[in-house]
Amino acid sequence: MDRPNRAVSAMSLRSQIKENYLTCAICFNPFDKPKALPCIHTFCLDCLRDFVTSRGYESTGNFPCPVCREDTSLPSEGVKGFPDNYYITSLKDTVEKPSRPAPPRPKDDPMGFASPYNTAPVGQTISSPTIVEGNWGKVNVPSNCPEGLYPSVPESVTVPDPQPPPYDQSGLPCTAGMLLKFGKWAPTINDFQKPYGLAVGKNGEFIVTDRGTEFSNRVLVFSKSGDLLSRFVCPGQHTKAASVAVTHGNNIMVAINNSPGNAIMQEYNFDGRMLKSYGDFYRHDKPSGIAISSKNHVAVTNLETHNVLLFTDQRKFSTKFGWKGSGDNHFMFPQFVTFNNKDYIIVSDSGNDCIKVFDSIGNFKRKFGESGSASGCLSMPMGIAVDDRNNIIVADAGNFRVEIFTSKGQHIRTLVKDTDLISTDVKPLNVAVTKGNNIAVLYSGPQFAEVRVYAWGGSVV
Repeated sequence: MDRPNRAVSAMSLRSQIKENYLTCAICFNPFDKPKALPCIHTFCLDCLRDFVTSRGYESTGNFPCPVCREDTSLPSEGVKGFPDNYYITSLKDTVEKPSRPAPPRPKDDPMGFASPYNTAPVGQTISSPTIVEGNWGKVNVPSNCPEGLYPSVPESVTVPDPQPPPYDQSGLPCTAGMLLKFGKWAPTINDFQKPYGLAVGKNGEFIVTDRGTEFSNRVLVFSKSGDLLSRFVCPGQHTKAASVAVTHGNNIMVAINNSPGNAIMQEYNFDGRMLKSYGDFYRHDKPSGIAISSKNHVAVTNLETHNVLLFTDQRKFSTKFGWKGSGDNHFMFPQFVTFNNKDYIIVSDSGNDCIKVFDSIGNFKRKFGESGSASGCLSMPMGIAVDDRNNIIVADAGNFRVEIFTSKGQHIRTLVKDTDLISTDVKPLNVAVTKGNNIAVLYSGPQFAEVRVYAWGGSVV
């Protein structure tokens, strides 16, 4: 009877090792050629080189550790002179040893709920749904799905708007103005392991992608009051679901890494059925952020070539702009992207510690932010969003805070700060604006993940 428990325990341990010890804090991906600093923090060779060169630290010979900010001397031969972290390499090889193939699905388990996802082949639909009731109201559930395990989002759900918690949290970090919080880190299928993308649906649903290890490639959908409504997996053994956006037709568009069809994005309905796959010729790219304009055009940030790809309303490739570097038309790890109501393209240039704004076809307009922790400065900005007044909300991950700027880049206020007081090294990874013009923040850290919603309203103070 204890065999399944031991298996789950082993999976959980492997997941925790990958999350806590085998992920680079700069690119948020598994280590590639890990280099160890004197402070013991480790980073990918290329990530560390880009971090140093993009900020001009080569000329000074010193730079702050991207994690602990300890002053570090650069070896005479540059970043490659730091010692290889053979412990990390060995641990990675051990943890990532291929496991035995899963046994074939029994005939009476066509959905494969031994692995608790809807993994029906692409292009095939599941059986007709039935209506059941849960704590979120009436929802559609596939008739061949075990009751209560895989509910799907209905076309409309009547849920009251989030209200302030009925208990006093004023003494806890990052709770001032908080209206709602939901989700938690846990090595289970209904919880976060490595959340990344965050978006808000037409009916107020919160959509989160999770790039965890054991239960990777998931998209989780929560009601506007924080109840889990559905979850589904993007097909493909090595597929990684990156960021997420909502289409004009209220479908879910996911930026995809390592898709079996080499697609850069896939469109799903809220039931988790893939509708279409786009961008067949991007097998070597690493999409991160994705956004959809008022004209139904799509922008995708590309970490592989440090640029932004634009697609038409028919999802045909249109153009790309930017290349690796630190100039106005350059990027260094462009992580996330959004549009304002003029369809200007706003990009978080994480490696250059700034936000860059372009017109709808990629012509540079302005940038704001610079390296540092003072008001208006940024450090490794990640998720970005725009409210209904074109104010720009930034997950200032390296400074452990969320900042709000005007459309021209003038600093308005700090929404939350000192997020590392929530738990060790907890950062705001992504942000989104709700239908009520409040701000949702996705937090992530070692064995911690949560979404919190804060009152905003869009006023400038």
